[in-house]
Amino acid sequence: MNFSLLFSFKSVDWKHKRTQLTLLAIAVGMLSLVLLTGLANGLNKDISEKTNLLGDDLIFVMPIQSSMNLMVAGHQAQFLSFTTHFYESDIRKLLLLGGVKEATGTIFSRANVKINDKEKNSAIAGIDKKYVLMIPSFEIEEGRWFKGKGEVVLGGRISEDFDENIRVGEPIKINNKTFRVVGILKESGNALAHIDDVFFIDKGAARDLFSKEFEKNEVSAISVKVADGWDSDEVAQEVQKKLEEIKHVANKKNKGFTVISPKFIQEQSSQITGAVLVFFLVVAAISLLVGIISVGNTLYMNVIDKTREIGLLKALGCKKKCVLQVYLIEAAIYVAVGGAIGAVAGYLLGKLQPFLTFILDLRLTIGGFVVVLILAMFAAYMPAKRAANISPTEALHYE
Repeated sequence: MNFSLLFSFKSVDWKHKRTQLTLLAIAVGMLSLVLLTGLANGLNKDISEKTNLLGDDLIFVMPIQSSMNLMVAGHQAQFLSFTTHFYESDIRKLLLLGGVKEATGTIFSRANVKINDKEKNSAIAGIDKKYVLMIPSFEIEEGRWFKGKGEVVLGGRISEDFDENIRVGEPIKINNKTFRVVGILKESGNALAHIDDVFFIDKGAARDLFSKEFEKNEVSAISVKVADGWDSDEVAQEVQKKLEEIKHVANKKNKGFTVISPKFIQEQSSQITGAVLVFFLVVAAISLLVGIISVGNTLYMNVIDKTREIGLLKALGCKKKCVLQVYLIEAAIYVAVGGAIGAVAGYLLGKLQPFLTFILDLRLTIGGFVVVLILAMFAAYMPAKRAANISPTEALHYE
């Protein structure tokens, strides 16, 4: 075994392009596995943290089907046509339910916003003080919350979106109506909360602004605060039952609305990150498969190139088992060296990239390495067996 190991190391031609390409293929495969799974884990952590920012005692009711992606629906709500409509009377009925501490409605739409000489079609939210107190992500960075209909608070990314240094006290126009900026929110970075690119105005002002879009006392969505000591998921179920009763829902698979509880948000997040992880694993698996095939091909060519050497070894007394071990060990060397280079490179790239959190999945990395090593042994077996079966007499006459 010691001879096989020593000979295997000496027989690897590190300067040969075939060897270098094989190492590169294995390295790229391991790099993909380490980097992509680490990014998927980081994405899962980031989404979980953003979800937690919403709190575990909030329930949202939106006129969308549960089959829709939550984050996509949140950003496209103003463009969708809804079959279910909510009213202030619905909110009053929900307040009678056990476990409901507070409930309020919000008005969402889009309007033409003009700041200085720049105009954009932007998201507008009509809210009240109850809603402000409910959402933990709301944090004023400059100024204060509005106190009247003619005032507006900007989401944390508005200045960046408009490429303007907007200050408190400046006037802006929403659908040709003048509002004065009284506050600017701190950027939350929370795609689920969907607040950074929104203009917040008084709910009464929103009713006046969008009087042609909404009926009297109609709201776009409902927010519910769960009372202390109550389970949010159980309260969410009661809210859903009550709304099904109010809206006379016959087909529960097509209610026309979705009650979004902390559990629902977590399930949606898990679906997204799970799909991303599966995709990344498939990409990494394809890369590693290319590396494994490359190992088998390289060893096959090495056996052909070194036929005379193999014959000389056997003539000197090296048995079939010894020759077999030489080439299986050589395959392991390719995987070990290429895998180590790829794993280190993937880890460094993951840590140095500034876009996503990177969390190394050590168990998956080790498991992937072992699987690749085993498959590489299978790929190397046929070339190794061919080398072991070479006749010394024929090999010494091989040209």
